[in-house]
Amino acid sequence: MKEKIQALMQKLSSVSSGKFSLSGANLKKGLSHKTSREKVILAVGITIAVFMFLFVVGIRPKLNQLKNAQLSLDRAKSGYNYILQNASRVSPQDVTRPDLGRRMEECVVIAARNNKIKGVNVISDYNKEKNKVKVQTDEAASYISVMNFVTELENRFGVTVDQITLDKQGDGIVYISNMILVRLDKGEYDD
Repeated sequence: MKEKIQALMQKLSSVSSGKFSLSGANLKKGLSHKTSREKVILAVGITIAVFMFLFVVGIRPKLNQLKNAQLSLDRAKSGYNYILQNASRVSPQDVTRPDLGRRMEECVVIAARNNKIKGVNVISDYNKEKNKVKVQTDEAASYISVMNFVTELENRFGVTVDQITLDKQGDGIVYISNMILVRLDKGEYDD
């Protein structure tokens, strides 16, 4: 057994001593014996290996980043929709009587001012017979301000969100592109 190991070690040392060195002359000599078909196959193999390397190192991480960004945007959009659709269904712990002495348009303006939402447009003739108004904003506001705005309308004025569409502009910044508000109990000045 020891003799076999020693024989293998001698062969290995003779290989590393220079018999099979990969110098430029030996490489040229090795390629000169190849046929043109073998050279083409070798070139195609090297080209494919280079493209695979570039794809794995350069392109694939960028594709993964793009996919992750799209997924997080979709999650954020669905989260906003879910929270705001259910925001009007949440009842506060301290039940108070809403102030029904103001018109809905006034309630929207007061709540927007209190929550620092600028550029609020109230379309009051949206659906008068069903006691609804439509609200849009020209300027972006923070998502928290919009939630506080909706909560104040509900708790203080008895105005509920019937439908809302938000356009996300950045981290926590949204436009109210379409919000339909309804007051189930008519106020004394509502038509």
